Amino acid sequence: MKTLDFLTGYWKQYIELEKEFAETIPYLEISTINNEAFSRKYAKLMLQIGSECDITLKKFCKEIDMSFNGRSIDKYRICIKKECHDFPLTSVSIELDHNRLLRPWDEWAKGDSNPSWWTVYNKNKHQRTDLGKIDNIQKMYSEFANQKYTINALAGLYVVEIFLYRELIKSDPQDGLGETPLPGSRLFHLTGGAWDNVTFYRDTFIEIDNSGHLRISYGEFSY
Repeated sequence: MKTLDFLTGYWKQYIELEKEFAETIPYLEISTINNEAFSRKYAKLMLQIGSECDITLKKFCKEIDMSFNGRSIDKYRICIKKECHDFPLTSVSIELDHNRLLRPWDEWAKGDSNPSWWTVYNKNKHQRTDLGKIDNIQKMYSEFANQKYTINALAGLYVVEIFLYRELIKSDPQDGLGETPLPGSRLFHLTGGAWDNVTFYRDTFIEIDNSGHLRISYGEFSY
C-alpha cells in the first residue's frame, strides 16, 4: 500500500471520526471532570472507532509482518509487541486540554491484557444492556460509553494511523521520514521518544491535481 492509498482509504476515515467527536465538544468540554459523562453519541462513536481500529490494526500488522494472518486483538497485540516495541509506550497529547497525555495502549506495555476502552467497545457491541464490571466499576455496559473511554479509543486509533503511515513512508522509495508531512489532527499529536523530534501540524489539506499528483499544504480547515 502506498501513502496515497493510506490517505484516501484510512486517514479520511479517521478524520471523519475526529470530526464527529469534535461536534460533542461545544456541549461537553474535554476535561477529566467530564470523564464519566456518557451518551448515545459516545456509544455510537465507540462502535465506529473500535471497528475502524480493528481494520487498521490488521493492516498495520500486515505491513510490519507480511506473513501475518490474525483476526483478533490478541493476535494484533502479539505481532505489534514483537515487531514494533515503541508502539505501546507511545503517549498522545490532547491539545485542547492543556496537552494532557493519554497512553491508550498502556495495557500492552504492562502485560498481555487489552485496553479498557477496547473492552467498552466490545461490550457495547455485544452486551450493551447487561450489567458488568470494567476497571473495578460495575454498571450497565452502555454507561461506560463515556468521554474518558471514547477519547482514549480515538487516541488509540490515532496511534495506529500514525504508526501505519510511518511504516509506509519507510517502505516507499519516493518518500522519506521527515520529508513527507504527517497527516494533521486538530486534537492530538504523539509525544515521547523519537516523536519528540517530529513536527506535527494541526491541519493538513490534501488534494489530487489533474495529473494525479498529491499536493499537501498547511493551514486551518473547518470541521
